[in-house]
Amino acid sequence: MSGLRERLLRHKKPIGERAAGAPEAAEAAAAGAAREAEDQEWAAIGAHMEQGEWGAFVMRRREYDTAACHGRYALNELIGQSDQLHVLLARPGTDSDPTEGQLPHDKLLFVDTETTGLGIGAGNVPFMIGIGFYTHERFVVEQMFIRDPGEEVAMLHYLHSKLQSHPYLVSYNGKTFDWPIIKNRYIVNRMPVQPDIAGHLDFLYPSRSLWKHTLPSCRLGKVEEERLAVIRQDDVAGSLAPALYFQYLAERKALIVQGVFVHNELDILSLAGLSIHFAGALNGKSNLEQMDLEELYRLTLWFDKLNQPSLAAPAVQMLTERVCREETEHASEYLLPLAQLYKQRHCFTDACKLWTLYIQRRGARSTAALEPYIELSKHYEHKLKKLEQALDYAEQALLKARQRQVLTRSYGTAGSGLAGRSAAARKNTKDYEQLVSLEQRIQRLQLKLYRSSAKSKPTRGTQRPPRKQTSSAAQASAGYVMDSLI
Repeated sequence: MSGLRERLLRHKKPIGERAAGAPEAAEAAAAGAAREAEDQEWAAIGAHMEQGEWGAFVMRRREYDTAACHGRYALNELIGQSDQLHVLLARPGTDSDPTEGQLPHDKLLFVDTETTGLGIGAGNVPFMIGIGFYTHERFVVEQMFIRDPGEEVAMLHYLHSKLQSHPYLVSYNGKTFDWPIIKNRYIVNRMPVQPDIAGHLDFLYPSRSLWKHTLPSCRLGKVEEERLAVIRQDDVAGSLAPALYFQYLAERKALIVQGVFVHNELDILSLAGLSIHFAGALNGKSNLEQMDLEELYRLTLWFDKLNQPSLAAPAVQMLTERVCREETEHASEYLLPLAQLYKQRHCFTDACKLWTLYIQRRGARSTAALEPYIELSKHYEHKLKKLEQALDYAEQALLKARQRQVLTRSYGTAGSGLAGRSAAARKNTKDYEQLVSLEQRIQRLQLKLYRSSAKSKPTRGTQRPPRKQTSSAAQASAGYVMDSLI
């Protein structure tokens, strides 16, 4: 019996093995079919699974001919004029070395991320990193997407390889948001390699310098609409990207994040468009005639900040001509700031013309600024040595200051409580100091005139020099200030 049992058991073992292997084969076949279906689903939105040494992740790659246009600019317009963008890498107010001004267009890497949140801490994961670069007369957009956190290391290694050949980063608010998040992910994943870049061009800062006062917002979507003529149709808002990603994790359908891919791609193309726009401005190709006064003024300040006087000169000239030609309230608002620019450049003749024009247009108002009167008084006293004109402008400035003091007393100052009274006291103290300064200036000019007349016209008797007096208005102002302080 034992021999028969052993023989039966030997026959039973292969049958059990075959029965156990059937489910494994079925599971493998089912997994393969699922992967094939998923690959087809990603292919429907133009993506595929990218295999690498460190694993796999989803890749969506789009190539554009450089003659293709994004808004009003063709992508090939950056070729040949990107070198001038190197001035944006220098610190504000410092000279950029012209010998180091080499920034080829094919060394730029345009970067934009889509993350699971808005912070820059370890819990914020970039589930999509979009990059753009020029290669072989084409502009390529690559979008890396992770289906789960396990694919992040492979995505970061691929990004590191791209940074080796394109070491200059271009972003929009990337210095504050995108790039710190990417560097944090390298640290969190304990990766042996660390991202290293040669320079970072963040176009949020020049956009604010130029358009903060002319556009309702400096978000990339508004800037591209107003300055690049890019109109997005049925675009998914960037704020919805985290919710759509979490929905994808729950349902595993690639079509859910298709709109996020398109939104990210347009952001990359807009970064290329802004590169062309700012490169054109730094190469002296700005259309100054079509700019409004505020943008012309901000463009001038931006060029001065970048230490580019040769580029600022045409903008200043255009702004001066338009301000002097347009006799409107809006144009008159730029007379004093523009005169201050000329004064900083030691162009005192041009500054005096603008101060004089301001007095002609707004001098009759009791609320006119004292600056042009005081500056003209200084100029005639110290530069032209014309004491009579200097005294005349100083006396006009004192009259305006007293008129303003009367208006302040009549209508009071805004604010109540301790903070309001303290602000009023500080303002009254400043006004009083200005009155005293003007009176001292007038007395000094009167004394100079007396001495010059005494030298040129000797008299028989002795004339007394002007006596130093304090006006009743200044005395009253001092008492008023003390009352306010008490």
